[in-house]
Amino acid sequence: MTMSRIWKAAIPLTVITGLAAGCATASSSHDRSTLCTSRLVYDRASSGPPQVLTMSGTGQQVQNLGVGHAPKWSPNGRLIAFDRLTGAGGHIFVMRADGKGVRDLTPGFLGRFATGAAWSPDGRWLAFGSGSGPTNGALWVVGADGSNPHMLVNVPGREEHPSWSPDGTRIVFDSPLANGPDHLYVVGSDGSGAHRITANGLDAWGADWVSPDVIMFANGAGSPTSNIYTIGPDGSGLRQLTHAPTGVTYGLPRQQSNGGLIAFMAATPSHVAIYTMTASGTQMRKLTSGQPGFNGWPDWSPCRA
Repeated sequence: MTMSRIWKAAIPLTVITGLAAGCATASSSHDRSTLCTSRLVYDRASSGPPQVLTMSGTGQQVQNLGVGHAPKWSPNGRLIAFDRLTGAGGHIFVMRADGKGVRDLTPGFLGRFATGAAWSPDGRWLAFGSGSGPTNGALWVVGADGSNPHMLVNVPGREEHPSWSPDGTRIVFDSPLANGPDHLYVVGSDGSGAHRITANGLDAWGADWVSPDVIMFANGAGSPTSNIYTIGPDGSGLRQLTHAPTGVTYGLPRQQSNGGLIAFMAATPSHVAIYTMTASGTQMRKLTSGQPGFNGWPDWSPCRA
């Protein structure tokens, strides 16, 4: 099983030093990262269950919020959604940004595994993948208060890693088949019009819908080397943003809400860490140096002035 496949199976791994050699050479007309003050939420796996943590955008002020996996900050920055294994399966939870007030939004999901929740832009809904096994699943939506959980779409494979369009009308997700490849799909937020947007030559996963016309994702789910790309919602305009060293996997990119820095995971078979880079794919910086365990699944809080 490749590094990317292991990541997608939610088995955390962690990153070699010197990854700056994998920076893209593409130019950017404007770097807005200095205009955004935001924190990162992420998870860490070591001995025992994974933990949800936050840190500053420079890797400082680390806070442990408790057990959880694949955390996502709400659009207003007040809540964090995450998944957690329970005796009845895997459920979607929310908590306040200080780790208190934990609530289970999917208590009825007995024997199922819900994972990878993503907030709608208005903060009213969460989309997530749910299935009964590693190769079969569907995309679900639930209200932020736990109301009205319902299946949105079920395409071939196991739907996961959803991300909403900025206007909240569509959702991008990937759906890997048992033997690959993995592809990106777009579906209306009402479950209509599901269609694939990635070509046969791609093996795409972990998308982030960063602007109306740009979706960021990792390509190489079944390969030992994975890079970050961008593509249009209609499947046009494919562009490679990074050039990872052989055997290194870059994945799960998340961009600041002002279009500034991109946080992502970088992994080898022995190490997984969180890095940031500029919107043009340059100036990579490791944030989790000195932190124990395997650190991944980063997500930015909303920008503050």
